[in-house]
Amino acid sequence: LDHQDLPFERLVEHLQPTRSLARHPLFQVALTVDRDGWLDLAGLNTVSEEAPFDTAKFDLFFAFVSRDDEGDLDVKVTYAKDLFTRSSAEVLAQRLVDLLVQVAARPESPLGGIDIMTAAERRRVLEEFNDNTPRVPLETLPALFERQVSQTPQAVAVVADTEITYEQLNARANRLAHHLASHGVGPDVHVAVSMGRSLELVTALLAVSKAGGCFVPVDPTYPQPRKQRILDDTSPAVVLVDDPGQLPASDAVMLVAGSELWREIGGLPEENPRPSLSLDNGSYVIYTSGSTGVPKGATLTHRGITRLLHRFREDFEVRPGSRILQISSIGFDGSVWEMLMALLAGGAVIPFDPQRLVNATGADAELIGQTTHVTVTPTLLASLTHDTFPDSAMLIVAGEEVPQWLVDSWSPQFRLVNSYGPSEATVITTGAWLIGGVPVNLGIPVANTDVYVLDQFLQPVPVGVAGELYVAGPGLGRGYVGRRGQTASRFVACPFGAAGQLMYRSGDVVRWDSAGRLVFIGRSDDQVKIRGFRIELGEIETALSAIAGVRQVAVVMREDQPGDKRLVAYVVPAEGAAADVPRMRRELTSRLPEYMVPSAFVTMDALPLTPNGKLNRRALPAPVYGLTAGHGVPRTARQEVLCQLFAGVLGLPQVGVHDNFFDIGGHSLLATRVLNRIRSTLGVEIGVRTLFENPTVAALEPHLVSATARPRLTQIANRPEQLP
Repeated sequence: LDHQDLPFERLVEHLQPTRSLARHPLFQVALTVDRDGWLDLAGLNTVSEEAPFDTAKFDLFFAFVSRDDEGDLDVKVTYAKDLFTRSSAEVLAQRLVDLLVQVAARPESPLGGIDIMTAAERRRVLEEFNDNTPRVPLETLPALFERQVSQTPQAVAVVADTEITYEQLNARANRLAHHLASHGVGPDVHVAVSMGRSLELVTALLAVSKAGGCFVPVDPTYPQPRKQRILDDTSPAVVLVDDPGQLPASDAVMLVAGSELWREIGGLPEENPRPSLSLDNGSYVIYTSGSTGVPKGATLTHRGITRLLHRFREDFEVRPGSRILQISSIGFDGSVWEMLMALLAGGAVIPFDPQRLVNATGADAELIGQTTHVTVTPTLLASLTHDTFPDSAMLIVAGEEVPQWLVDSWSPQFRLVNSYGPSEATVITTGAWLIGGVPVNLGIPVANTDVYVLDQFLQPVPVGVAGELYVAGPGLGRGYVGRRGQTASRFVACPFGAAGQLMYRSGDVVRWDSAGRLVFIGRSDDQVKIRGFRIELGEIETALSAIAGVRQVAVVMREDQPGDKRLVAYVVPAEGAAADVPRMRRELTSRLPEYMVPSAFVTMDALPLTPNGKLNRRALPAPVYGLTAGHGVPRTARQEVLCQLFAGVLGLPQVGVHDNFFDIGGHSLLATRVLNRIRSTLGVEIGVRTLFENPTVAALEPHLVSATARPRLTQIANRPEQLP
C-alpha cells in the first residue's frame, strides 16, 4: 500500500504505541498542505469557509492553505494552550516561514547553513547572555597569593593540627619552592604530589607554583597501575609524598614531607622566588576518566585562576576569618578549588576527612561548627543531616546534577549555590543560587567566561532549544597531556571570538531559558558523574573486557532509588567459563580507582539489543542486592555489632560474617557511612582503604582491636537498639 492508502487505525494497531489521553499516539506535530485551495465543481459556485477549532488535536498543527491562483500560501498554526503561548506559537510559525524562504532562495545550501534565528536573537544568545560576566585582569597563582599575604599577614591561613598564619605559610612554601628549584623545577616542569588532606598538601600546592612548576595531584588511594600511568604521562622531575611507598618507583627525585625534610630546608630563603612564569604556563594537571580505557590529564594554566578569585570574593563573600573545609580527594579538581577559595581571598583552609562529617564529636564538631563555606557533591549532601553544618554556612554544590528534592530539603535553612564546570575549564564555568521551589538551573557564566549552546553545525540555537554546551575564555586549559587527538576533538576553533581562539566542547546538553540561565538536560555521550567524579563508562568496560573469561560487557549508571547512583556491570561470560564476580571485582580494584568499580555485577547469557543491533540499555535488568545462604553467623560480640552495622547501612535484614560489603550493595559513599558508624559505636578509627581490602566482617574484625572499644562493645552487644 502507498502511505496515503494505509488506514491510520491499522498503523496504530501494528505499532502498538503507549496510549495516553493527553496526546496523539504516534506524533504530536502535524503539517498539511492544501495545494488546490478551491473546490471546483462543474456548474456550481463554491466558497471556502474555515471551520472553527475549539480544541487542538495535536501539540502543534501547521496548515498551509492556497491564498489564490498565483500559488501564494498562508500558514495557520493551531497549538495546545497548555504547552504554548500565542507569542511562542507565532515565533515557531515565523521560523518556519524564514526557513522556507531561505530554502527557496538557496536550494543548494546545506542544512547547517540555514539560519532560522533573527539578528536580535543571535545577538542575545551570543553576546547579551555573556555580557553579564565581568572581565578582570589576569595574574599568576603565586602573584595572587603573595598579594593576599601582604594584605593579611597575620590572618589564619590553615587550620590543621595547629593554626598557621599567611606569613608563616608563605615562608614554609618559599623554602620548599627554593628546594624544588634546586632540583630543576621551573615553568612547565611537572611535580607529582601524593598526599592526604593536610598542611603539607596545602604547602606543596603553593611551593610547586612558586617555583614555577606544574602541580600534578596523584590520589594516594589509587591503584598502582593508575599511579604509574600518571607518572609515565607527566614525567615529573620531583615527587612529593607523605609516605615513601605511595608511588611506584621512577626517575624523579622523591621528597618525603615531614620533620626531616623541614630540617633539611630550614636554612633556605624565606623570600618569594621569582621564576620566569607566564600566564600560559601550566598551573596544575588534573586526571579524568578516558573513553579509550586510559585516563587523560588536562593541563590548566594560570590564565584561569583570577576568575576564581572574583567568584570567591564577590559571589561567595570569602573574607579574612572565613573558614573553608577541604574535603575533596586530591584526585578531584575540587581539592584545588577548596584550597584556593581560602588562600586567594584571605580565608582559612581546614583539611578535613569527609568520613568524619557524620556524627562528629569533640574537636571535629568544633571545626565543623566554625565552617563558613563547604563544597559538597549532591550525593554527599544527600547522606548528611541539617545539623551537620552551622546554619550560617554556605553550601556550594558541585560535581553532579543537583536534584530538585535535595534543594527543596536544604533551602531556605542554608544558602545553596550550584557551581558547574568541567575540569578542562578550570573547575567552574557557571553558577546559580539554589532556592527551594525554584527549578534548578546552572545559572549564568562566571567572570572571564563565555558559554555557547550550539547545534551539530556549531550554530547557536534559540532560547529553549537543546544544544551542546561550549565554553570559551581564559579559563580553558591547554589540552590533554600527550593526547593530541583527544585534545583536537574537544578543544575546537571558536567561530565567535578572535582569530585563534578555542572553545571546549563539554558534551553536556543544555538549553537557555528566557532569563539567560542554562538548564541542564543530559549528556551527548556515555560519560557519567558519580559522587563528583567524572567517569567514562568505556574505561570500565575496557578494563572488564581484559579479564579472562569475559566475552561481552556493558556498564551503566543506575538510579533505582532517588539520589542513589550506582555503577552496574552486565557481564556475558566466555563460552564454557563461569562468571567469577569476586575475581572480577579484585582485578578491577587493582586497576581502577574505587569509585569506578561497579557496585553490582549482573551475569547474562546475552546483552539485549535494539532492532538496529545497538545495546538496549533500557532492557538491562535492575540488579538484585542480596545475601548468599550460609555466609556465616557471628561468633563474637564484635562480629555481631559489625554485622548489625553493615545491615543497617545497606538496608538488609541481616548480614553474614563472610558477606562481601560491596557484593551485597555497598559502594564508596556507603563505606564512609559504615566507617562513621563503626567510629561512633566502637570508638575505632579505620580508613576506607582498609574496608576495601577487608570487605567482610570476618576480615575486618582483626583491624578493630582497641582497648577503648571493649566497654562500649559489650554494652552495644547486649543492647543492639543503641546502634546509631
